[in-house]
Amino acid sequence: MENRAASARRVAQWSGALALVAAITCAADAPRDVTVLWSANDQWVKVEPQDDAAAPPNDHPARLASEAISNALGALRIRIVDEDTAAEAQRSVFTAEELRNLAPRIAAGLAKAGPRQDVTFSTIGSHPRAAGGLVKDPGVNAGRVFYDDGKINVIFGELQSGYRKRSVYGQRTEDFTPRRQGSRTKAAENEWVLAARPGVELHSDAGGVRNDWVEIDSAAVASGAAPVSQAPAATTPPAATAAGSGEGPAATKSAVDLEQRLKTLKELRDKNLISEEAYRAKMQELLSEL
Repeated sequence: MENRAASARRVAQWSGALALVAAITCAADAPRDVTVLWSANDQWVKVEPQDDAAAPPNDHPARLASEAISNALGALRIRIVDEDTAAEAQRSVFTAEELRNLAPRIAAGLAKAGPRQDVTFSTIGSHPRAAGGLVKDPGVNAGRVFYDDGKINVIFGELQSGYRKRSVYGQRTEDFTPRRQGSRTKAAENEWVLAARPGVELHSDAGGVRNDWVEIDSAAVASGAAPVSQAPAATTPPAATAAGSGEGPAATKSAVDLEQRLKTLKELRDKNLISEEAYRAKMQELLSEL
């Protein structure tokens, strides 16, 4: 009995020692000065040090309403240029769900951050493969946010990038590639580029205009921020309509285009390429243009 008791004590002692070593190792590996505000399913919002020690301090803490953050982020668009026709369109950077997840946490992060800290984020949204497309893939938006000189700055390291998951024994695991959080010193290379618009300016530095860094005047976009939509917004002006009426070449062309888009939508549904839910949602969106 004594041998068994002594053996049990030794096992308990070794187990305690191993647990202590594991705890110390985890503590050593954990990043310092990083506060996680939200984390779920490969997505997060954190407060962490600025990426460049030589950068000027931010105007933090900054107390901005969650609605102001949502409007600012909701005003962001990416430019899409058709390779064949050179026609340009735009679509929202963030989906409505991404904004619901990000806005309150980023607002809390900016209020909590110090002058030498940024708010970093990583979020995943369902984005069309092509402009106006109905087939969607998960895309990653990741970067850093800070408030400076009355403007919300967002530097993107990932802009609707592919969701890089790997399969192990037939099961999907966590994203295996570290997120690019955006850098003040080097522009990120992404498939898409950001678009400038009223209240949203592309940042310029010694290297020129940055297509991954925007400065947002939250007051300018607050009253005129467009609703979040994945539908492209044409940047070329429509043809003039006939004088004194709402009819004309532009109206006729618009009606024909709408009819064709509705037919294409139905064909995709009939071929089971999109779900019934996606079909009805897109149909309502198209009908609202009438």
